[in-house]
Amino acid sequence: MNIFLLAYTRQNLGDDLFIKILLEQYPHCDFYIKIKDPIYLKYFFKYPNLHITVGDNSLNSICSMNIDDYDAFVYIGGSIFMEGKSGISNKFYDFLDRLRNRSIPFYYISCNYGPYQTKEFFNLSKKSFHNVKDICFRDRYSYNLFNQMDTVRYAPDLIFSHDLKSYKKIANSIGISVINLDKKLNSQQLKSAYYDFLVNNINNFISQGKKVYLFSFCKYEGDEIVIDEVLKHFNQTRNITCCNYDGNLDKFIKLYGQMEYALCSRFHAMVLSSIFQQRTFVLSYSEKIDSVIKDLDLGYNVINFGDNINNIVILDNLFMVINNEDLLKIRERAKDQLKAFDELVK
Repeated sequence: MNIFLLAYTRQNLGDDLFIKILLEQYPHCDFYIKIKDPIYLKYFFKYPNLHITVGDNSLNSICSMNIDDYDAFVYIGGSIFMEGKSGISNKFYDFLDRLRNRSIPFYYISCNYGPYQTKEFFNLSKKSFHNVKDICFRDRYSYNLFNQMDTVRYAPDLIFSHDLKSYKKIANSIGISVINLDKKLNSQQLKSAYYDFLVNNINNFISQGKKVYLFSFCKYEGDEIVIDEVLKHFNQTRNITCCNYDGNLDKFIKLYGQMEYALCSRFHAMVLSSIFQQRTFVLSYSEKIDSVIKDLDLGYNVINFGDNINNIVILDNLFMVINNEDLLKIRERAKDQLKAFDELVK
């Protein structure tokens, strides 16, 4: 079976994990993906069921492709419905309509909706969703916006379902996943406060004898710039280790899984920390993170970038661990992200 795959291919850890799960869970399916720069998928060359074409992978380009070569289309990704940055357009609606008329199913997997500002964007989204076979949101806020539609479902983020090894924890280690606010909030004031927050807390962790690990989940989105900026505030960095994701999923996840504590700024850092049952604290830049914590009753302490964060010091008793029984239930429910696609390829 030939499946055309749409995904964010900029060597972002969460999106690469999405791709990995599909390739490994469906080895009998041939997945085809178009990408501008194949270097971002260099660690995926080993998968015989992934076929990479180099070229324009914009949604406008996808809309004009020959659809008859494929049995289905899958779009897997998180924040793919942000107004102003989304592929939702009249042209893409026509593309989905063409697929439906040819009985070629289209699946959205593990996504969330918004933020959006206009009624026009919302209505066009709703109109487009009528043309897909299935859309499975990863948060209840998004699901509740469209739950009157037969094509819409909800399940926890797909990565919760992924089988990961358990790793022995590095004693007194804390992993800090950073995020570049220029790409998310574009606020100089919040960015300055965020740097102060990181520096203050790293100093506090080091004074407690902790080993600090700074994790960049995506170089393209500027995580490494944040780490470099933070390191300028430290004359000696022997207690700080930088961990930059370069596409080698197994190596990066193994080190992340060895953390005893986790301070999560990234959405999928929170997901991984839950799976590894680390002592976790969440610094949230988006309602999508807040929604998932609430939906799944994860119980983590959270502060938002909009708060006065630069003077906050996180104490050990604020780091929480998810209950194992609750985690197992979430992991089982997350398998439903692929329920509709399973029915096609089984």
